[in-house]
Amino acid sequence: MKESVFICYSHFDADALNMLQKHLKPYERNFSFKIWADKKIKVGTAWKTIIEKELEECTVAVLIFSADLMASAFINDVEVPKLFNRMNSEGLKIIPVIYKPCAYQHMPEFSQIQSIPTPDKPIALLSKNKQEEKWRDIAKLVSDYVRDNQETKTVETPITTDDGEKGLFDYICELEESTTEVNAISAIIINSLKGLTSVIDESAPQIAIASKSTNSQASRIVANKLGNRIQAINSDIEPKVDSFVTGLSVVKTSQLAAAKILVEKFGRNLDGSENYLSLVGILKNELRLTIDELKNMKAAVTSGTGFEKQLTSALNKFNSIFYRFEKSILDYIRVLEEIEDTFIE
Repeated sequence: MKESVFICYSHFDADALNMLQKHLKPYERNFSFKIWADKKIKVGTAWKTIIEKELEECTVAVLIFSADLMASAFINDVEVPKLFNRMNSEGLKIIPVIYKPCAYQHMPEFSQIQSIPTPDKPIALLSKNKQEEKWRDIAKLVSDYVRDNQETKTVETPITTDDGEKGLFDYICELEESTTEVNAISAIIINSLKGLTSVIDESAPQIAIASKSTNSQASRIVANKLGNRIQAINSDIEPKVDSFVTGLSVVKTSQLAAAKILVEKFGRNLDGSENYLSLVGILKNELRLTIDELKNMKAAVTSGTGFEKQLTSALNKFNSIFYRFEKSILDYIRVLEEIEDTFIE
């Protein structure tokens, strides 16, 4: 039976359901689990029976909190008690999502569960970009819980081979660990690069005034100040990119070697290989999104200052660092594609 994610929400918050489903879709496709919400109930069917069945079978439950959800008698009298019974008896994972302002913190049964985000920062009050980031993080958390459950059920392939050497599960764990490390370092660098675009945005008013001014000295002062800030961020980013490039070179070599060993040991159609390939697919998608984000930031930096000539040195340094980071990620994507080819040739 497929793992399943049960989404509990108020119909007044259908937009939140749609956002979460959109962000879950890549994980659903790559890790082969089911996303269920009551929108799937067909007209003329016994809806209560269907909901109770999904409540009994789900692997993870996501509750999208708002005043409307908390006012729903069926949700609070039927769905929530069943989910909590399963959490206490079977270890069911429950993820409370604070979508709109509500009295979540006054529900004693939820006091033991950490919500995302915290009750004082509901998603609906965030900016559009921040909302997207939050739904992305929630989808990743859901996927992690589903994959944890899938791994505990994986018994077809032994953790180690008869001779004591590594088995498929060991390789999957190693890939997950290196994937987490790659994503973490990448996120640090992306955040630093975002700091650079913030500098450009913050300086926009002074840039606009200086660009219209006939006082060349005033323009130079603004350009120099901006150039110094860009150079400072370059100095912060460069060692991080150096570390990322060096580490990624080792990671991609070891992962490709591990994939070839897997095929040699177990064959291309080994039980559980779809989990390994799913991890590769997820990582590829995340890295491609990183590349898209990088391109947008580069465009904002290199064409958004109005002082390109005065900032040649700072921007050239930025472009050099950016190019190494981008090239390293693209090279890694090609290695991941080679890993996939190893299993299907």
